Amino acid sequence: MLKDFVEHFTEEFPEGVVWKKDNKYFLVKEIPKLKPFYAGIYLGALEQKFHPSSWLLEWVSKRTKQKVYVDGKGEWMFICGKDIYRSSWTRKRRVVSKDGTVLVMNIHDECLGYGVFQDRKRIAVRNVFDIGDFLRRERPFSRTKKVTSEKKVRFRKKDFRN
Repeated sequence: MLKDFVEHFTEEFPEGVVWKKDNKYFLVKEIPKLKPFYAGIYLGALEQKFHPSSWLLEWVSKRTKQKVYVDGKGEWMFICGKDIYRSSWTRKRRVVSKDGTVLVMNIHDECLGYGVFQDRKRIAVRNVFDIGDFLRRERPFSRTKKVTSEKKVRFRKKDFRN
């Protein structure tokens, strides 16, 4: 899966050995002799589909021309999990791949994630993965606390007042 993802964008592959621990991929100099929990550079995880790390997205973005650049509003919408509209494009570079996969970049040339190019009137790129995904997955745990009766309780503003 990792190799397939990288091949969508470039012929190159990061230097080093890819080590797989459970469903996570790491880039290491050599395969660890012990069984560490983490080692090297985290490349991504395979769940229902492959979720690349931000390091891997940045690495790929420096080696491909399959990019779509968006303005500030489009950037925020994409990070929130929404699709990219044509009106948000600032420019695009050679959007040609086997399945239409493109990287979504902001005006500062930072990779925000990737999507699938669609030839429709309004929606131009369908969001597949963005850097806000991690925060969305972690949010339910950060807003709740456990009580002794095993019920989850929402925090309120007045809980934090002095």
